[in-house]
Amino acid sequence: MLLIRVRLGQSPLHGISWQSREAVELATLAWLDWFNHRRLLEPMGNVPPAEAEAAYYRQLNDPAMPT
Repeated sequence: MLLIRVRLGQSPLHGISWQSREAVELATLAWLDWFNHRRLLEPMGNVPPAEAEAAYYRQLNDPAMPT
């Protein structure tokens, strides 16, 4: 839980007054969606983490790819 608090403390979500627990949950889910599906990773070719992961597993399962 501490790691989540630190990450949220460094994010655009920091400093917002939350109206309810549900509002916090929705904001957290939106941030996680961005973090996993839209954030671009330069070391992986400027693709989102989910796309890089999918490509990795496709490569593992493709028998035509050299190992």
